[in-house]
Amino acid sequence: MRNRDIGSRGLPPRPPSNTRAIVAMVLGIATLLFMWLKFISFFLSPVLIIIAIVGILLSVANRKDNLLNRHPMGVPTAALIINVVSLTLNVLFLTICVACVACIVGL
Repeated sequence: MRNRDIGSRGLPPRPPSNTRAIVAMVLGIATLLFMWLKFISFFLSPVLIIIAIVGILLSVANRKDNLLNRHPMGVPTAALIINVVSLTLNVLFLTICVACVACIVGL
């Protein structure tokens, strides 16, 4: 009788991979850090928003895989929270910058 916890080569199954969640967390932290660079942040805001959306998509995909395979979901959840906060702050900052420029120009 064969043990179900042992793979086809007689090795134990591999632990779950959180590569996408770690990449998503790095993207979220990077967007938060680059957002605070005031001199180039206005011009980088659209790029940072796209990067935050990619981080959200990666973390949601990893959460779905972990849910189906019954693996822990701590890292994907943290990455999702960081990316949502980053996206919210970047959109808010870009909106405030556009409103300030519009007031200065007189639109």
